[in-house]
Amino acid sequence: GTHKVKSYDHVSLDPRITAVDITNTPDADSTYDVAAMSLALMGNNWREYFDEVYRILKPGGVLVLGETPKHAANPTKITTELKDAGLEVTEYYKEGGFYFFTAEKT
Repeated sequence: GTHKVKSYDHVSLDPRITAVDITNTPDADSTYDVAAMSLALMGNNWREYFDEVYRILKPGGVLVLGETPKHAANPTKITTELKDAGLEVTEYYKEGGFYFFTAEKT
């Protein structure tokens, strides 16, 4: 089948990427099967980011999060924030210079 992909960033110079505050995307509730976040945890309001991901994911939807060691230095904190937002971490690993988390909307 066909897959629809949307891209968001805080600032965008590319017309294929929508500039938006990722704590408040224009998407309807329970829209996506999968959400991916990369280098998104630069701010301090992670919980707001994860609450928004929870809102836009369908039940059973999956978040894949990739971060540098600087922002993923405390995986327990990230796992706790995800869980508090209703996203259960199912996988965590390091590959190359990145840390990856996979979490499912519970």
